[in-house]
Amino acid sequence: MDNNLKQLIELQKIDSRLLSIEELRGDLPITVENLTQNLEKTKEAQKDIENRMEEIASEIRKKTNEIEDLSGKLKKIQDQLYLVKSNKEYDALNFEIDHLKESINSTENVILDLEEEKENSYEENKNFQTEIDSATKTLDEKSTELKSTMSKTEKEEDKLNKTRLQVVDKIELKFIDTYDRLRKTKDGLGIMSILSNACGACYTQLPRQTVIEVKDAVDIIPCPNCSTYLFFDEELN
Repeated sequence: MDNNLKQLIELQKIDSRLLSIEELRGDLPITVENLTQNLEKTKEAQKDIENRMEEIASEIRKKTNEIEDLSGKLKKIQDQLYLVKSNKEYDALNFEIDHLKESINSTENVILDLEEEKENSYEENKNFQTEIDSATKTLDEKSTELKSTMSKTEKEEDKLNKTRLQVVDKIELKFIDTYDRLRKTKDGLGIMSILSNACGACYTQLPRQTVIEVKDAVDIIPCPNCSTYLFFDEELN
């Protein structure tokens, strides 16, 4: 038997077992990865909300101080009304009083808006925390499940991967490239035994000459229909 063919058959056995191990894990690896990414995004969003809450608190303190300053100025001017000696001065002070009252009222409205945003942010932060707690619990459960599943096959998988490298080194690069390309489009199959004179991958009946060449095993023969490499296994025929 051609050495490349022999090694490809062995490689397919290894890859089929590795694929079985991967299928045993199901979608757990992807689930864990997605949960991890979503959890990080939620934490980032919560951090943004917390930062905004700090900004709001700072703005409220700043606006409150502004009102205190404005109120202080307003009181001083109101006290001056009793000391004025002309209508012009009296009108000027009243104008300033109206301006200060308007500024105080405007600043108070800003504080009310900030307080409302603060309350909404607080509720949103609570929702984020609930979401984070739930996601963390689910992630822990799925991570534990994945770790448990991997522990059952970890040693075997490691051994298979090491053996795979050794087998690949014994095969000509052109055959490996084609084999790997076929596996990506043929559900993990790069080489298959013929079955009742048909391709084991696509089940197309093979020409008599092709069957003879496959059985001779002196060269690597691809299926004329699907290009999958072929070999002959007496136990399956």
